[in-house]
Amino acid sequence: MKENHPLQLTVSRRDKIYAYCAITLLILLTAIGVFGARKLQTKYSIMQFLPDHHPAIQMDARVRGYFHIQDLPTFVGLITLNANQRGIWLQTNRVEQIRALTKTIQSRDDVAQVLSLTNVNAAAVKNGELGVGELLQVTPSQKWRERIGGDPLLVPMLVSKDFRTILVYVQLKDAGVHLLLNFYLAFQRDLKKYFPRAQADVGGVPAVQTELGLLLSKELRNFIALTILACVLTLLMIFRTISTMFIPLIFTAVANIMVFALMAWTGQPFTVLSATIPILIFITVVSLSVHTIFRYSEDAERHKGPISRWSVIRELNKDIWLPNLLGALTTCIGFLTLLGAQVPLIRSFGVEVAGAVMLSWLFTSIGIVPLLILFPHPVPRTWVRRPAGWILWVTSRAKFTAYAVAIFCAILILTSRQLYWRARLFDDLPKGQPARESTERMDKTLGGVIPLDVAISSSENSAWTDPVRLNELKSLLVQLRKINGVGTARGIPDFFHALAEIPKPILPISRAAVSEIYFLYSMSDPDPLDSYLSSDQKITRIDMRIRDLPSDQAQVLVKKLKHTVQEQFPHDKVEVGGMGAIVHLIQDEISVELIYGFWQALLLIVIILAFIFRSLRTALIAALPNLVPPIVLLGYLSLTHTAIKPGVAIIFSIALGLAFNNTVYLLNRLRAFKNASGVITREEVLRAFILEGNPCLISTGIVLIGFSVFLFSYFSLNQTFGRCMLISLNGGILGDLIFLPALLYLWPKDLRL
Repeated sequence: MKENHPLQLTVSRRDKIYAYCAITLLILLTAIGVFGARKLQTKYSIMQFLPDHHPAIQMDARVRGYFHIQDLPTFVGLITLNANQRGIWLQTNRVEQIRALTKTIQSRDDVAQVLSLTNVNAAAVKNGELGVGELLQVTPSQKWRERIGGDPLLVPMLVSKDFRTILVYVQLKDAGVHLLLNFYLAFQRDLKKYFPRAQADVGGVPAVQTELGLLLSKELRNFIALTILACVLTLLMIFRTISTMFIPLIFTAVANIMVFALMAWTGQPFTVLSATIPILIFITVVSLSVHTIFRYSEDAERHKGPISRWSVIRELNKDIWLPNLLGALTTCIGFLTLLGAQVPLIRSFGVEVAGAVMLSWLFTSIGIVPLLILFPHPVPRTWVRRPAGWILWVTSRAKFTAYAVAIFCAILILTSRQLYWRARLFDDLPKGQPARESTERMDKTLGGVIPLDVAISSSENSAWTDPVRLNELKSLLVQLRKINGVGTARGIPDFFHALAEIPKPILPISRAAVSEIYFLYSMSDPDPLDSYLSSDQKITRIDMRIRDLPSDQAQVLVKKLKHTVQEQFPHDKVEVGGMGAIVHLIQDEISVELIYGFWQALLLIVIILAFIFRSLRTALIAALPNLVPPIVLLGYLSLTHTAIKPGVAIIFSIALGLAFNNTVYLLNRLRAFKNASGVITREEVLRAFILEGNPCLISTGIVLIGFSVFLFSYFSLNQTFGRCMLISLNGGILGDLIFLPALLYLWPKDLRL
């Protein structure tokens, strides 16, 4: 069949049957993928960025083990009286409202424990006898304010200093994704139901994580929509034939569906890092499609008479399969180097994206054949088909260009020595979100929100029944509370202070009296001292909440606190645990490892290129301009004081893999022009860059458009990721399309292709 086209491309009946069969198979596979992708779960947790085995995590596990502290999610309800509501919470009618809410929540099957002012136990002297019971029941209502206001166990952990904000802590039985989400929504409803006139919010680390999970689901839908829009607009700018834009659009959709289906089938959740997958698939598919379609159009136009489409495609595949494979493979290697990371989340992300890239390559390379057979011949726009004349400007000033780029990179290296290690824990959730606002309010005014535990171990039996030691611990608690950055600090002496109507001195003066009070508390169910005193009474715990400080300040604070405790008890063993002790420390270590881990990706890529081109010298020359993107990125992070996190640090390996794409296509074009001896001349360098320069520039432009989608993210982490990728890709343009042609034009004979 002849088409109404000057190229006179023909399609046989056999080719049509093959094409229709291939498309039918693709549709069936996609339908199966849609069914599987619907089961994909979303998950976000700060602890996802921590490694399985690390000394700090092992110490945290030991500290929790001493006191049988379970690592279960705890939501915090914050209920604040509005300005038009007079009085305080310590009024009988309002206390009954809190009691009713507490009982309702405690009745839920998924709740392990609820703690509020209405069910907190306390010891008290009544009718001359020491007893234990609910604080507000054993204390007369007229003395509530006096009794609670001076108790560090209650203020500001359960009620604010002005008594106008009350907190309800809810610990769940499990940390499952659906459980967290369902309880978070139910807790919000209960707060609104019982306190319709007050300002009622849910805060705490699990609340932030759950709200981030909800936004991740929404972000996934938005990213897919923006990806499709970017794909359509990009292809309309490149091709005159409207039907051409459906080729990469189809494979972008199919690859996304199949990758998410595989994640769902293998139980991999959709995390904050996974939001990059749709964009990376789009970039891979569109880049491969554009390069393939360009070469297909170029090869077809060389034939004057009638020729079958299959013949053109067969000829095309001989030229394009290797650079397409290498382009996908170098990107894949960048992500596979993340397998060396200590963090399970980052390792999983590396595998997911590497698999997504190779799956995209497979679908595009195989699936594009039937579409090129059936669709109208693709016609690039005039501006796209023009030779890359701007290369002449670069090569005519080759020496100046090469030295200028080298000097620019040297300056950036000098400026990048001071990176900004000041990331905070809760700045990923967008500002204005209820969970973030309530958690920040807790952090600033209600005793801090980041837990830090300090365990003090003595070799002496029943060491913490010694009144002398308890007095030293009491002095230490007073000292710790005065340190800037500490919200609250609680320990065993506070439980003695909490004994109402006991005359001073507050602390007992004998071991027997201490043991008597310990026994009294043990009659309570649960015993509040279990989490502060080990069963052999040799280890005690200081329970602290610290502020959400920048990473460098938080680590200094933790070291200072540990040093202060060790000074007070120089002969005891001091260990620290909790989120405040481990998250910042480990995330900074991981970030350093990831930033400088791109050397692994560089080495692997050099080895592969040396094998493919059979020349180590050529592989090293190809690697040189691809050092420009990470150098530019380091300079940008330093000059803009961008806070370093693992989610930002992984960009270095990613960017390096993407940067090699243009290099691979340029070297492949040069190899086609080499003479019998394999030597490259300046004329051949110029010719290769003139022919391949614009396709590479367009391909990079597509990648830039793809990563621009991240700028519309809800999350600051993804926005930062997008900005950094754009900076890195511009560094890739500088390296591959300016620095590389200048180098090769100056020393073309060093290439062996």
